[in-house]
Amino acid sequence: MDSESKQGHKELPVSSDHEVVQETEVKVSPPTSGGDNLELGTEALTQLVREVLEEVFEARVNEIGETLQTS
Repeated sequence: MDSESKQGHKELPVSSDHEVVQETEVKVSPPTSGGDNLELGTEALTQLVREVLEEVFEARVNEIGETLQTS
């Protein structure tokens, strides 16, 4: 069950003895001069954190759902 999403992370197989492990690849360009870049960088970081947290929560909810189905 090795799958890769459009956001560049891989989910490793899950068994009752293992946890879900996600790898996220982030491409970062070096900062350039200008006042707007800080705001854009903050927005990009906020979006990245939001997406990662959504994936983590989704994986956790799926894990709990699978646990409940096997009970």
